[in-house]
Amino acid sequence: MTEGKILYSKSDEQYFIKLIGSLRLDCGYNFDALLDVVFQDPDIKDIMIDMSETDYLDSTILGLLAKIANFMMEKFHRKVTVLSVNKDINYLLENIGLDDIFIIVENCGCAPEMLQKIPNIKSSERENALTILNAHRQLVKANEENNDIFKDVIELLEKETK
Repeated sequence: MTEGKILYSKSDEQYFIKLIGSLRLDCGYNFDALLDVVFQDPDIKDIMIDMSETDYLDSTILGLLAKIANFMMEKFHRKVTVLSVNKDINYLLENIGLDDIFIIVENCGCAPEMLQKIPNIKSSERENALTILNAHRQLVKANEENNDIFKDVIELLEKETK
């Protein structure tokens, strides 16, 4: 598995986010910080996610993807397009119910020229725990059936972050 990294670019009113390799909670805080910037951009109209080179996603990253989908649905009443060719990733998205909030495609005609790596922000243990907690809450918000799956994780993180 390739070490995980997240790249992004902005073109006019669209953000393009590319997830590469194996992505785990250790890049969650930085990913969440990027999403805060994206969501506050007054020009934003669309977000596209490229997972064509993604090998693995843990539940924290899945929760942050759900956060994107929830934002787009609440603000623009539409689903996020996700480029994914990996059958295992597609199975994971379906199994966790994210296929209901994403439009999953196997090819698309857009690939931005200049992608930037997301900034590496120093974060405390508490900030990381809050990111993980909020990501799991987003998974439950995206699909209530996930409540049974992540209930114990959420309860543990709530105790840890108080």
